[in-house]
Amino acid sequence: MNLIVFTIKNYKMGFSIDYLEKIAENDKIIYPVPLMPDFIKGFLNFQGRIITAFDIASFYGIDDTDARNYLLISKKCQNLGYLVKNIEGFATVDKENLEDASKLDLDPEKAKYIKYMAKRDAGSPIYVINIEALEDFVKNPKNWGVIYEI
Repeated sequence: MNLIVFTIKNYKMGFSIDYLEKIAENDKIIYPVPLMPDFIKGFLNFQGRIITAFDIASFYGIDDTDARNYLLISKKCQNLGYLVKNIEGFATVDKENLEDASKLDLDPEKAKYIKYMAKRDAGSPIYVINIEALEDFVKNPKNWGVIYEI
């Protein structure tokens, strides 16, 4: 499995590059929208497209308040961009190094958005995001109240 790997606080997270259209520096103005959950930072204009800015750190409740330096644009959900602080790079992980996330001690509501934990010989493990489930969640605001009181 080939992953784009990024850092959120002390965690290494990533998802399959099959879901990645583009990596862009986040030098755009994000226009906030009132009454949105904290993980929806607002909207921005990227090359003439209106992109929803989704903050992965806020979604997982990780306090990482530094600027979001990069925007990872989704290939499947083309009007969605993930804000991340640092990109570590790309990694290839063999299937035998993937541990099913259901075995991890995670908050059950958010665990369904983590597919695997990828073990590496050197460095911290990578939490592999279940990007399909996450995008289905984001596309349906009716679900937002399940995790967040809005």
